[in-house]
Amino acid sequence: MSKKRPDKVFRVCIEGDSPVYVLARHIKGAKSVAETHGHTVQKRLGQLCIYDADADMRDRCINLETA
Repeated sequence: MSKKRPDKVFRVCIEGDSPVYVLARHIKGAKSVAETHGHTVQKRLGQLCIYDADADMRDRCINLETA
């Protein structure tokens, strides 16, 4: 059984900085990727500040594999 590849683009709000875009399968994965790259995810009213983004932003993802 193979692992599924990430297919959704998320916009992750970072504390004190502009948002970053992450390629992941779900919100939890997007949070994990952002934290792995050294960012602190912002919380608003007790919820993570992670939103779906357009597929057009895929080339701006911080974890995009380049050939």
